[in-house]
Amino acid sequence: MKAKGEEIFKKGLGVFDAALEGKDYLLGEFSFADSALFYVSFWWNGRLGNELPPNVAAHYARMKARPAVQRTLAAEGLS
Repeated sequence: MKAKGEEIFKKGLGVFDAALEGKDYLLGEFSFADSALFYVSFWWNGRLGNELPPNVAAHYARMKARPAVQRTLAAEGLS
């Protein structure tokens, strides 16, 4: 069950990876969709230590560099 869940999750990350091709953010400009992807990336990579596809990893790094994200992570004791 766990392995199948991880397989499905990785496929989903692949969809996001393709959607980010040549873009900084999912819809071209920053939107709520990017916050949702950050949340997923944070748990998959930041908490569980799993690898992200290249475009998703670059998005995650961009999001972590945003001042609002840095303030929020610090306020929550997660930085």
